[in-house]
Amino acid sequence: MKKTKLVLCAALAASLSVFALSGCQQQEAQIEEPSDTVRAVYDVYDTSEGVAATVNGVELGEKAVTAYVDSRREAFGMADDESWKTYLEQMQTTPEELRNQIIDQYVSNEEIRQAAAANGIEVTDEEVDKSVADLKEQYGNESSWRIYLKQTGQTEYDVRETQRISLLNRKLYYLATGSNELEGLISQITSQMLSSAATSDELTALQEEQQALPEDASQEQKDELQAKIDAAQTKAQDNLKSAQELVDLIDAGVAKMKEAMGAEIYDATDEEVLAFIKQTDESLAQLDSLEGIPATIVSYVRSQITDDNKTKAYQEFMSKYLDDATVVVNDAPDGLTYFIEVTLPADDEIASDDAADATAVVE
Repeated sequence: MKKTKLVLCAALAASLSVFALSGCQQQEAQIEEPSDTVRAVYDVYDTSEGVAATVNGVELGEKAVTAYVDSRREAFGMADDESWKTYLEQMQTTPEELRNQIIDQYVSNEEIRQAAAANGIEVTDEEVDKSVADLKEQYGNESSWRIYLKQTGQTEYDVRETQRISLLNRKLYYLATGSNELEGLISQITSQMLSSAATSDELTALQEEQQALPEDASQEQKDELQAKIDAAQTKAQDNLKSAQELVDLIDAGVAKMKEAMGAEIYDATDEEVLAFIKQTDESLAQLDSLEGIPATIVSYVRSQITDDNKTKAYQEFMSKYLDDATVVVNDAPDGLTYFIEVTLPADDEIASDDAADATAVVE
């Protein structure tokens, strides 16, 4: 029996949550370059052990699904059936559900690949190299990186493929929203500028000093400290004003760049920002303009709404590929190594346990 599914486009996670939450003891692993054998094992198009699913007629192999599970079992010390059974029961999941979860992620990857190909989008090996290098840098050193790979049951080949999908997805987002990487970087920089300008370490330190004043402090001490705080607040406000002027200048430049490119602009309007603020804070419900609202709040809300607008545009762009896509997931073949019988509590037992826990909390 076969079933047809439409799935939401999403990049393959570095590791499935059911494995990441296992809490098993980890050991450092030696990293090696992916061999031809590793590439063959994880080739999602290898159908030598059957077809797990098809996406618009493109076949995804069962072998990659099995290899994915087996590699994680080995990494987390669950290679024997007894520990594997115990783990599945603790996570309240079945091998069938786990298989479907992995297939769904492989299907989502394939949908991204097909959408990218339809729009002439490619990711070079050099781009993947840089993305992986940036990720490794976050872990500080090679030893920490190896521990991370071991803890998530991955090889560097897995990470490279995940980063490749992520880069394709990002380029699709830029295409759908008329954005580019430079614009995203500018947005991040301007937000940091405003945040930094509004935050004064000197002001924070003075306020803490004021709170720590002893009750018997003289009025002269209190007045002197308050004067310093007032001066620091004025300085922070001046910094914020200067930062806002620079941000406005940058925003104007970005708007002209978009206009010159003929790209649709998704920036939130003043009306959208005001409506959001009024809905969020009842005390501001009677406002009819943004006048008097701190620039940092306006800028933050505007950036959030703009991001939401772009996300909606991206979803609409991708929907034409998802709505027209035919995804067929085949039943699991016999003899899968990770398919074992597990005993899970019935739904009514789970509901009863939840009710008991709720009662215990109330009591």
